[in-house]
Amino acid sequence: MQLRKNWTFLIFQFSGDSDVSQVPSVLMAVNGSSVQLNCTHKKDSSFVQMYWYRQRPGQTMTLIVFTSTLSSKHDYADSDPNKFPAIKTVPESGSLTVNNVESDDSAVYFCSVRQHTTVFYLPSKRIQSELYKKLSRLFQALSLQSAGVAVEQSTSHQIKFAHS
Repeated sequence: MQLRKNWTFLIFQFSGDSDVSQVPSVLMAVNGSSVQLNCTHKKDSSFVQMYWYRQRPGQTMTLIVFTSTLSSKHDYADSDPNKFPAIKTVPESGSLTVNNVESDDSAVYFCSVRQHTTVFYLPSKRIQSELYKKLSRLFQALSLQSAGVAVEQSTSHQIKFAHS
């Protein structure tokens, strides 16, 4: 009787902004094990938001989790937080773990970072004319400062499944 072990190969490919990187570049894991994907960036400390996406072969990209250093509660969208626990404690880095790796985890995994922005809303009531003008100018200035914010895509992690 021949014993066979099933292995899942994790291949992480570079694509995107060189200020954002993911490691390791190649990883091999036994089915049922856990792997950690790490993401770092060289942007400034205002880039506190991190998004992890997965794109399975022939499918569109889906959000796994949104993390931020501003909150300990992560937004897992439709993903299982026990399958994909994420850590984001400092602005410059974060990680995503894939627990109980299996063939269904074959996909390209993407990390992206985004700068935190604050939106101010003016009250809907009529305000005295002079105060309204000052608030409008302030709001326009704030809008101009955040107008250039864009999501920065980083490298990707590709997870492939293979039998040995």
